[in-house]
Amino acid sequence: DKQIQAFQDRIAGLTNGLNVSQEAPTLPAVRPAPSAPQGGYGAFAAAANGTLILTDRSFATEQAATDAVLADCSQYSGGSQCVVKQVFHNTCAAVARVIPVTRKSHYALQLEPKIRDAEEMALSECFQRNHRPCEVTRQVCVE
Repeated sequence: DKQIQAFQDRIAGLTNGLNVSQEAPTLPAVRPAPSAPQGGYGAFAAAANGTLILTDRSFATEQAATDAVLADCSQYSGGSQCVVKQVFHNTCAAVARVIPVTRKSHYALQLEPKIRDAEEMALSECFQRNHRPCEVTRQVCVE
């Protein structure tokens, strides 16, 4: 008991003159972690007649990106069946097609973190596959 009293006296002496509150400190509120992955989605679709569509902006969900690319593809495909070829998330996409660009031109799609890299890789892949010059016809970054 004497040791406890001595210890308490020592603490009181150390804290003398300090404004020591008996109240519990208030901690800042912590926001909960998001329940779903954050970021944007994009999609790429192709039709049997050669129509290629790459979403032109970021969408909140994979389903929204898929719905948008299919709607755009249907609008431009003249009734030809559209198929989603790729859905992507938080990245850049580029499509390169063989020159001269027509609906029958072969293409390459590349996904990369930076738009410039996606364009360069799409051009390179397009040329390697077709042994003909290519040009980037579509590109987008989604975040």
